[in-house]
Amino acid sequence: MTAISRLQSLDIFRGLIIAMMILVGASGNYDYTYEMLDHAPWKGFTPTDFIFPAFLFIVGVAQSLSLKKLKGRQRNKKLLKRFVILFALGLLINCFPFFYYDALHKMHPMALEDIRIMGVLQRIALAYVISGVLEHYFSIKGLVIICMLIASAYYLLLSHTGYALEHNMVRRLDLGVLGAQHMYKDKGVSFDPEGLLSTSTVIINVLAGFVTGKWLGLAERQIQVDALLKVMITGVVITAAGYLLSYSDPVIKKLWTTSFTLITAGLSIVLFTTLIYVVDLGKRGGAGWLRPFRAFGKNAILIYLISELLMRILVLPAFEDRSSIYMRAYNTIYRHFGLYNGALLQACTYLLMCWGIVCFFDHRRLYLKV
Repeated sequence: MTAISRLQSLDIFRGLIIAMMILVGASGNYDYTYEMLDHAPWKGFTPTDFIFPAFLFIVGVAQSLSLKKLKGRQRNKKLLKRFVILFALGLLINCFPFFYYDALHKMHPMALEDIRIMGVLQRIALAYVISGVLEHYFSIKGLVIICMLIASAYYLLLSHTGYALEHNMVRRLDLGVLGAQHMYKDKGVSFDPEGLLSTSTVIINVLAGFVTGKWLGLAERQIQVDALLKVMITGVVITAAGYLLSYSDPVIKKLWTTSFTLITAGLSIVLFTTLIYVVDLGKRGGAGWLRPFRAFGKNAILIYLISELLMRILVLPAFEDRSSIYMRAYNTIYRHFGLYNGALLQACTYLLMCWGIVCFFDHRRLYLKV
């Protein structure tokens, strides 16, 4: 058993995921983005598809640490507060910069009836509060059973109602509850990849992180290598189960299918336990090269907000030909390094700029606590 003062692997894991979020969202030209840095069009799986579920897994691990000492009204108050703040910040991102241009390039204020309701932070908020309630009332064994029931029910539901973009139960529910005008438009079709029904399996990713944290005894800062190995093997088994299930249940991130859930939850467990082994236990010589990502991990929500809002400003029409500053930078500078390499280089430049911002905040010990 090894005692640790601070779980550095959690900050690094979170930082790696946030850095990847920024990188894949900052391509200089999405028509020339490498496949591994873009989401699968519908069926399939790319490294980019792993980013969001990995972050949700991290949310679960953090819950096993942060909610440990809270009980009763204090716990419920914290859950509700974080839910409201995260959901509100998500709506802020959806609304910003509070106006849009029509086909004739005329500016109009954002109308309430056109605001997209769901999004990344909104999904995190929902998964956080629901999983937090479940973690309070059920044992670890009970949570595992709940995950199995959710996974099975969702698999049966989609297998009987279909997996097509325009014909699936996720879209039907969102159309009925949210309305087409409040949903994301995917290839001209009102379909929200952060839909309400598909959030049910998202909860499994969060609970997987919570259960992993409990199994490893992270709250007590005592880590046993044997326990770490057992949990890692469990992650491998879950990943394999998801892969086998994909023959009857397609891997589709936008529907968050059961196979996708199992694969990403299993991979998250494997990657996280590996980071604990390398970073916190100092095995294999440690991983000093990963430590710069701690700045991202310690201020994840703040730098995510900054990166999203700043990018929305940079892609606004700014010149007579209606091109944006970001597009102009690609066409005049980065595309000369090659269409694909230039798009990637511009994204890396944006990532480095965000890293400089978050390092400044880290140096000043300024953190956004939600």
